Amino acid sequence: MKPFGRLFLSMILTSSALCWPQVGPDTLIRDPGLSRRCKELLKERQDKIKFKQKAQSLIERNKALRKFKDPNRVSAHRQLQKNFDELKKEELLIILKIEVLEEKIVRSGCPGIVLQ
Repeated sequence: MKPFGRLFLSMILTSSALCWPQVGPDTLIRDPGLSRRCKELLKERQDKIKFKQKAQSLIERNKALRKFKDPNRVSAHRQLQKNFDELKKEELLIILKIEVLEEKIVRSGCPGIVLQ
């Protein structure tokens, strides 16, 4: 009788395992609130990256202007140097904000995120 009991028990276990829904890599359960938050974070990151690119282009423009300055215009040179320093500080702040935002995106668990 014991072999029959083992056979019966194994049949019950295998049939119940087949009845449960299969969860694999193709079946993702997504929270709509999380997806919405992830989209907002990614959009904010894209905006900050665009702002960083604008700051970098202004820095390059400032460098070019300082090359072609007139030696008699000392005040213009000082103003360009002041602008350059402010742009560099702003660029560093933007980079830090982007890094913090990327960490927040990773911590929040946004699915399918690839950061460069």
